[in-house]
Amino acid sequence: MKIAVLAGDGIGPEIVGQAVRVLEALRSDGLKLELEPAPIGGAGYDTAGDPLPKATLELAHSADAVLLGQRLITGAVEANNLLILYPSSEDGAIEAYLIRHGRLAGQRRSPANADDLACDLGELVALARTLPAPPLRVGREEVDQINIIARWIHQHSDDEARAFFSLPRELENVEVMDEFINGVVMTATSARAEEAEAVEQVEESEEIQE
Repeated sequence: MKIAVLAGDGIGPEIVGQAVRVLEALRSDGLKLELEPAPIGGAGYDTAGDPLPKATLELAHSADAVLLGQRLITGAVEANNLLILYPSSEDGAIEAYLIRHGRLAGQRRSPANADDLACDLGELVALARTLPAPPLRVGREEVDQINIIARWIHQHSDDEARAFFSLPRELENVEVMDEFINGVVMTATSARAEEAEAVEQVEESEEIQE
């Protein structure tokens, strides 16, 4: 098993270092593990001038698992806040996640139409305005949340343009946030329309072949 080790910055190296020691002990007992570290966040800036270097993204995509530090999201995303959107298991719906200060803060399952999606995203943005500053240290709950986000990023790291939307800093500026929400909705609904068209073309091709 290949594990990408992304310690990040802040107390990330301390947290990840402890986990790596456990994994190394398991490896010495015969478990087949390949641990490959990569820079991200502040370390990414220092080594590559980018909080999420291309090589790190490629490693996360190719690895079997990703081991994260405390500040993977907060270091990798410029504004430290974002919305993550992806298709729901429920037909005709979109899952929307609010990441605030690097932690999972809110979730909505929204019908995949422009009006409903805009309404639900507006609620998540309103929630983001009310949340306090990030805690100085993390507990088990925060680590679990970050790991959930990590697994999602690992599975979808090659689809960043459609899935990840960094929140503007001007959360209180209604005009800016309305423009942001409209942009997210347009991107998400356009992506679904393209996918539906592609499926329709495949079905038509199969019918012709038959």
